[in-house]
Amino acid sequence: QILPSLSSLVAEIVENRYKGGELLDIVYQYSISGNPSVKKVMEDILFFCNRVLYHQIMAWIIHGEILDHFGEFFIHRISNPTQDLETEDLTAAAL
Repeated sequence: QILPSLSSLVAEIVENRYKGGELLDIVYQYSISGNPSVKKVMEDILFFCNRVLYHQIMAWIIHGEILDHFGEFFIHRISNPTQDLETEDLTAAAL
């Protein structure tokens, strides 16, 4: 039962090109299984996927670094903070 579930998970990830949070969501959905063996394997996969997210969050909070080689992290660096603040001011003024 484990291999068909893993195959289905991988096929769905590849077909829909899931990455980042979407990837975590789909692995979590597969971890909600009535089969204890499948549930355990999916929870193990989810654990290791979450470790990557936790490391990204810790690097950002503690060191101010964004470790995101594939553009999946939900926090993004602002290239020119002054320009973005001016744009926000103009947007707020227009409202």
